[in-house]
Amino acid sequence: MDEALNRIQARLDHWREQSPAHLRYDPDNLPQICPPPHIIAQNLLYYTTIILLHRPFYYIPAHHAACRAASDSIEKFLLLFERSFGFTRITYLMSYCIYTGASVLMQDVKKGDFDAQVKIQTFLQALRQGTTACPVVQRSLQIITNSLRADATNAPDTRPACAPAGPTPLARNYLPAFPFPDLGVGYSADVNHGSTDLDGFTLLDCYPETQCVIMGSRGECFFPTA
Repeated sequence: MDEALNRIQARLDHWREQSPAHLRYDPDNLPQICPPPHIIAQNLLYYTTIILLHRPFYYIPAHHAACRAASDSIEKFLLLFERSFGFTRITYLMSYCIYTGASVLMQDVKKGDFDAQVKIQTFLQALRQGTTACPVVQRSLQIITNSLRADATNAPDTRPACAPAGPTPLARNYLPAFPFPDLGVGYSADVNHGSTDLDGFTLLDCYPETQCVIMGSRGECFFPTA
């Protein structure tokens, strides 16, 4: 698994390095005037892909750090975009990057991380204002706000019939990789840590609600915790 992850990361970094200089922006050295939205979107996609690569291993400190660094970079691009264009002009592609950047802040926000709490407000503001031009963004916003409201400690500890049997499961807290239609799915997300961990792969499913272990009975989305 590590070999595959490192290979993908190397290819991603190579793509980034080979991108034309006028398309590649350093989030720590951004210009005062925002480049065109399609260029911002390409940079957002790079950091979004980093999150998708490392998020299945979020409970490992190095991968958690990679996710947080990428999320921080996404926020910097968003603040630059807001100064020039305003969040009402974000595209759906940008909104997905925002949603992904927010997803890796959720557990840290719930743990009282002040920096994460500040950054999640940027993401929420962008999604709220983005619904003006792109109403479908409302679903992304709903998933995040519902997860923030959910009290995971009071969620009933029930397992669906399709959950694997085995040793004591490890609690996970995944936000789905893609905003999906609300089909009223309510499941616990107990995971058999002693067998193959499929959660990392279900994150890449366009419709995670088809996976019976993805959602909590109170609408809480599950994400790896230490």
